[in-house]
Amino acid sequence: MGQKYMNINRTIKRLSSNVRKAWRKLKYLDKTQFNYFIVTSFIGAFCMFTGGTYAAFTLTETFGTIANITIAKLAYNLTIDDVENCASCTSSNPENANPYITIPSNGVAYVDLILTSKNRNFTSNNVVSTTRIFDTKYAIDYSSTSSGVTDFQVSDGITVYYSHNYKYNMTGVIGAFGSSIQPIRAVVTNTSASTQTVYFTVLGGYLQNSISSNIHDGYYETTAATIRYTLLDENANYVSSLNAAPTSTNTVGYSYFRTVCTESDAIPVWDFNNWTFSLDSNGRTTNVSCDVYFKKNCSTSNSSACNDMQIYYNVKDGEGNETLSQNAPIDNSVTFMSATCGSNATGSASWNGTSEKWEINVSGVDGPTSCVFNFGPPVRILAKAGKYLTTGDKIAIGDQNFWVISNTSGTIRALAEYNLYVGSIYDSGATKIRDISNSEAGYGLQNPDAKGYVSGANRVGTVPFASTTQHGTNNSS
Repeated sequence: MGQKYMNINRTIKRLSSNVRKAWRKLKYLDKTQFNYFIVTSFIGAFCMFTGGTYAAFTLTETFGTIANITIAKLAYNLTIDDVENCASCTSSNPENANPYITIPSNGVAYVDLILTSKNRNFTSNNVVSTTRIFDTKYAIDYSSTSSGVTDFQVSDGITVYYSHNYKYNMTGVIGAFGSSIQPIRAVVTNTSASTQTVYFTVLGGYLQNSISSNIHDGYYETTAATIRYTLLDENANYVSSLNAAPTSTNTVGYSYFRTVCTESDAIPVWDFNNWTFSLDSNGRTTNVSCDVYFKKNCSTSNSSACNDMQIYYNVKDGEGNETLSQNAPIDNSVTFMSATCGSNATGSASWNGTSEKWEINVSGVDGPTSCVFNFGPPVRILAKAGKYLTTGDKIAIGDQNFWVISNTSGTIRALAEYNLYVGSIYDSGATKIRDISNSEAGYGLQNPDAKGYVSGANRVGTVPFASTTQHGTNNSS
């Protein structure tokens, strides 16, 4: 027993000696070293604190009723409402767990989710507040494990998309207690050789938080174009969605505002006189979805920022992201593409190099209206496989399209999509019909009809390159 106490006493003495040595070293640190020590200690403590709070924020739990999910005191109810296009699929909204769907090999399922906010704000005495309500951010995630994002895994062959047939709402803002987002349309595909189970969960955060979904890509349920119609208020804020195409009689007080399509080669056309919307036949008309917006006409009685003429600027970057504002672009790093107005008015824009600003012109105004001026990058990417331009990508410079054949050391070489509309037009027997005048619309620009020699058809856009016939022709396109 005495030996045991002696060992303990020696251990305490060694520990005390080590502490005194460390303190002496700390005492003799110079000012710079001492400051470094303090800063390092603070950073270490801060990382331990924030690591713990972040873990608490991302932790997903369940409680009580079906499919309720709480995240750092934020609460939501996420349920699977319906499953289409997959008769052999099964789905469930179990208690104390994330909702899930079981999908067979090579299956494709359209899944409608409903998200409901359960967030209440309490007063200091733990009573539900009737005035202190708040919105929160949400993001829908999927996983191949029931524990969801806290143990994120995705099985090979499983991909979840958002549906292009519906408005993208895998992320967004949801209102206070009782507010819902529905449907949140997901498309689940299983290309594996076995049946798989896919779980859905929700990430939540306050408005100042940054959260994202792992559902990034869209899926076209049908090849036909999907057109959605939305009403906006005087300040271009969301009001409601329409179940059918609007008419001038059932949307009195609203005017056409703008269109946003998922594919950049879809060309929206608005006919103000006949109040109809369509996609240009020369552009994409399949595997595309478009949101068509109608804005409430401006009136000084219902908006403090209203004028008879309202101008908006829509700027699209090289990745297809759009920003709408009432401020014109500050430089000529963008290209003017088009202008759309909610009446018979037309608009144009040009860069003034002297004053170094964009000059806007609107004509034909016959009443209160809004115009959206669309700008894009100098080179717009229309069809691409990766992040950077490679051979086979389709780009646009202004309104002229080209196919990239090489991209070396920053130099892009590309071929025009069509031949130029120049030269002459010959019949199928090589007899000249007429020259193409430089005053004709489209002269010198690409034209899909300028195909040169086509057996049995007129030859449009041909230029003689010799006075004698060689190899059957002396014309070139």
